[in-house]
Amino acid sequence: MILADDVLLLNPEHAGARTIKNAAMISLAEETYNAQTRNYLLSEYLEETGQITIPIPTFKIMDENLVVYMPMDTLFGIMAVSLNSSKSLDKDIVVGLHLTDLTSTTEPADYNMHVRRGILEVQPQIPDNPEFTVTAESLVWKHVVIGKLDPQDAVSGGDIVIADADPQEFYNFLALFNLCYAKPIEEIPVYVDIKPCFCPNPLNPKSQGVLSVAVLGTEDFDVTTIDPSTIQLTREGIEEGVAPIRWSYEDVATPFEGELCDCHDLGGDGFTDLTLEFDTQGLVSNLKLDEVAGETIALTLIGSLKEEEGGTPIEGEDCIWVLK
Repeated sequence: MILADDVLLLNPEHAGARTIKNAAMISLAEETYNAQTRNYLLSEYLEETGQITIPIPTFKIMDENLVVYMPMDTLFGIMAVSLNSSKSLDKDIVVGLHLTDLTSTTEPADYNMHVRRGILEVQPQIPDNPEFTVTAESLVWKHVVIGKLDPQDAVSGGDIVIADADPQEFYNFLALFNLCYAKPIEEIPVYVDIKPCFCPNPLNPKSQGVLSVAVLGTEDFDVTTIDPSTIQLTREGIEEGVAPIRWSYEDVATPFEGELCDCHDLGGDGFTDLTLEFDTQGLVSNLKLDEVAGETIALTLIGSLKEEEGGTPIEGEDCIWVLK
C-alpha cells in the first residue's frame, strides 16, 4: 500500500495504484485484531471509493472556556481521531511531552506519545528514549492541538521548546495529524488619494458638499474586485467610520510613493480607479473633525473584496488639512 501511496502522490489519477491501495486496505482491515486500526482502514476505504465523506472536525472554533478546562485525556482523544492513518501507517515515533504548569499538581506533567502503524498511544509517563521532547504549558499545547495556535509561531515565540531535535522534526510529527491552524487574515494595502489632482487636500468643515476619495488601481490590483458597500472612512480614535454615498469607476489619479501626508497632483495613469464620494458634514460629525481644525490628519479607508474574490480586507491612508 505504501508503494501505491507513492504512485498516487505523483499521479493522483493512476487507477491501478488506487485499486491496489483500496484492496490493501480491505486486506489489512480483515487481518487486524485492533478495532481502532480496522475502523481507520475501513473508513478510509469508504472515503477513497466515494461511499462516504469524512469531515475534519473544526476544533479551533471551540469556546476558550471549554479549552481551559478540557481534560488532557480529551485532548489526546482529539489527537487520536485527527491522526492521518495513511501518513502514519508506516511510522514508529515516540515523542515526549512535558507540561510545565502541571509539575506541582496532582495531574501528570509528562506524557509518552507513541505513533505506531496508524495509531496514537499516549501514556502518562516519561518516555525512555524519545525522538525529541516538547516542553510547554498545558494551555499552549491545547491551543496547538485544536488549531488555535500555529506551532511555528509557538516555537518562534518561545512558548514551545523542542529538545534533542530540530523544530522541523516537531513540525513533521504534527503533519501526521489532520490539524488546521488559524492564521490572521492580513489586509491588502491599497493606494488611496483624497481629492484626486489636489495637493494638499483641504477640507472645509462648513462645506455642504462631498469629499472625493479614490482607491487607485495598479498593474497588480484591480479595483473592481472591491465590494464598495463595505468601505468606510475613519481616523485614529474613532470607532465607527463613514460609508460613501455613491461611487463610480474612472481613471483619476496616480499612486504616490512618498511619505504619508506628502502628495502630488498627478492625474490618471491608465489604470481604472474606484472613486467614492463622502458627505462632508457626515465626516465632520462622525469623525469629530471640528476637534482637529487647523491640523493635517490621516484618514484611513477600510473595506473588503467581494465575497467571490475571497472577502479579504483592504486598507489604505491619505491625509486631509482641516481648515479652521
